[in-house]
Amino acid sequence: NTRKGDRPPIRLHKKYGVHCWCWCGSYKFFASGGLDRQIIIWNPYTQMAINYLQGHNAPILDLQVNEAQHQLISMSVDKVIKVWDIQHYRCISTFTDKTEYKPEDKLTCMAFDEEMPGLVMCSSTLNVLPVSVKVETNRTHVAPIVGALYNDVFSQVVSGDSLGTVCVWDVRTGHLEFEFRRAHGDHKLTCMALDVSKRRL
Repeated sequence: NTRKGDRPPIRLHKKYGVHCWCWCGSYKFFASGGLDRQIIIWNPYTQMAINYLQGHNAPILDLQVNEAQHQLISMSVDKVIKVWDIQHYRCISTFTDKTEYKPEDKLTCMAFDEEMPGLVMCSSTLNVLPVSVKVETNRTHVAPIVGALYNDVFSQVVSGDSLGTVCVWDVRTGHLEFEFRRAHGDHKLTCMALDVSKRRL
């Protein structure tokens, strides 16, 4: 509550109360959550919001950071846990703690165990939930992608970039099946199309 001079307090959640906040040392931001059911990522130096994470249907009760995997973990009062990718500000996993706690079936807070890794859910008893969500950051195309085509005959997606690299993906597994490079030699690739039979590119 201590403020320098006459600087006004930061009011990012407007008229709604704040239940929790956490500091992410790697990315140098605060995250706060509360009654408005959204997480606000904000810069403590400029006191401005960087991003808003929305998706919870109930007030947010607690926040934890998994810096090793570049993740923010949020828990709402309806026992829903969301894992957010803090590099791209998007939700990558949602699950519910289905444990029935007694005498009141509610959670009070959570803690993140980096060694497991896992979430320790706190109520009248403790419950440990494993967390194994990883974000793949490897890129397959090094040049801008100029097109992507869906082939429903083979259940594949074909993507191509400006350098002429063409990749074929299995849509069921997400795995790269094969690729070929320099489709037009030293010339740039600008567009792609499949023929009527969808057997030729």
